Amino acid sequence: MLTLLALLAPAYAPAQETSASESLTDMSIEELMSLRIESVYGASGFRQKVTEAPASITIITSEDIQRHGYRTLADILRNVPGFYVTYDRNYSYLGVRGFGLPGQYNNSIALLVDGHRLNENIYDAALLGTEFPLDVDLIDRVEVIRGPNHHQTRT
Repeated sequence: MLTLLALLAPAYAPAQETSASESLTDMSIEELMSLRIESVYGASGFRQKVTEAPASITIITSEDIQRHGYRTLADILRNVPGFYVTYDRNYSYLGVRGFGLPGQYNNSIALLVDGHRLNENIYDAALLGTEFPLDVDLIDRVEVIRGPNHHQTRT
């Protein structure tokens, strides 16, 4: 199952920025040890560093959303590796390597905003396109969390 969570307020310590010309291979061991690593909550149900989470995680920040001009959650997820989005001129549908067959209506995806489920009540569909109930400018970050028995995305 894929879970989408929207975080509207900052819930993590921002990673230390490195200059574009500076690479990790050029840093000393002391500099590497002082780098801050982002935290996630959705992978195990408690806050932990991304490097310790038992899953593959992709994070899209609010800065990324503004820089790329994303207007919908579907636009954001379209650029996540392994994901694809289709649009039938009414709704956007998310596919994740084998999940997202025609007629599923995003019902294999759990959409959460700050931990509260937003899937609609009739088809249990996650609304990702223009029908998504929030403006993406309010999203602090999107976490796509892939685990052993499920796929999760935390926004």
